[in-house]
Amino acid sequence: MHNSLFFRSSSSASENGYLILRLSKIIAKQEDDKDERFSYVAPVVKALLEKSREQLHITTQLPSLNLRQTSLPEKFYSELRHYICSADEWRYFATKRLEPLAATHRSGLLIDLARQMDVFWAECYECAKTAEHRRAREMGESRLRFESRYAEPFSLAVRQESTRYHNILCQQRSHLTFIRRRWEASKRLFFSPRGAWHSDDASGDNDDEHWQLTPNENRLRMRLKLIPNPEFDSHSNASASRDNIKPEERKKSLLELQISKEALRGNKDDDDDSLSEEDLKNIAREKMETTDEISHYEKSSERLLLSEDCELVTLMAAVKGKFELTNRFAYFFDGSPFEEEMKRADCRFSLAQLRTVQVSSFARASRGSH
Repeated sequence: MHNSLFFRSSSSASENGYLILRLSKIIAKQEDDKDERFSYVAPVVKALLEKSREQLHITTQLPSLNLRQTSLPEKFYSELRHYICSADEWRYFATKRLEPLAATHRSGLLIDLARQMDVFWAECYECAKTAEHRRAREMGESRLRFESRYAEPFSLAVRQESTRYHNILCQQRSHLTFIRRRWEASKRLFFSPRGAWHSDDASGDNDDEHWQLTPNENRLRMRLKLIPNPEFDSHSNASASRDNIKPEERKKSLLELQISKEALRGNKDDDDDSLSEEDLKNIAREKMETTDEISHYEKSSERLLLSEDCELVTLMAAVKGKFELTNRFAYFFDGSPFEEEMKRADCRFSLAQLRTVQVSSFARASRGSH
């Protein structure tokens, strides 16, 4: 503070009066001259009094104060403390001259302080927003540079490598398919009945040989020639997937696949003489023209076992409807819209007449019965 007072160019009278009054009160509170704080404060008071001699008229207001004394500094500081604490001249100067200047300085400082604080906080807010905007812009620019230098070339390289890999796989599959077909053609050429390496022992083994109609047609749209079918597929895997069983289980018998005994072909003959009395009764009930002859007990004894949406496949069409299975009959209800001239496909079958259930070898649909 002492150095700032000497090197500062100029200061107002109110500021100097405020500083002198505050420091004089600090000196007046000191109980001993040997206090360390007094040795720091006294030179500052002397420098203020010398600097504001003309502004505050120190020479005329304080004639008893000799600032040009050339005695030892310790003696001068002791006399200055005694003068400030006990001299009526100093008390009158502080009351009439310094206190109004200090009040003026405090009021001016407080008035400008709010405006200065507002300006300071506004500048801080503006700087923060500017720094945030600059940081966001730098982050965006850095992200764009990273994407242009690393991300985009990497993505392009990944796509090119993936395309190249898939192309190679397709080429390998095509090449293997071509080689397999060439070998199969060579095998048919040399091991066929007219081939050079045909064996008579294997002439009766034609399990792996399958045929199909040639795609060539005559003028009557008839295909009259059979050709070998090297791409034959028995659809066993599709049937196994439909029935939720493994392909090797298709070779087991129907009994091992837990199919009910009623669905198997019995050893009985198809003649009416081989039917039991109960079967004959059921057939008679089915052929009755009216339902009044059937008792209420027999009606109530029929219970539903299975109900499923399905299609009735005929020679000319596939009719969508609903299949219901009871303990006596199997029903099919036509689900197509009703029309007067169209014949409905509703039908009923008695379980007593059922002799065989053929499990389909082709997966006709993902779900439903056929």
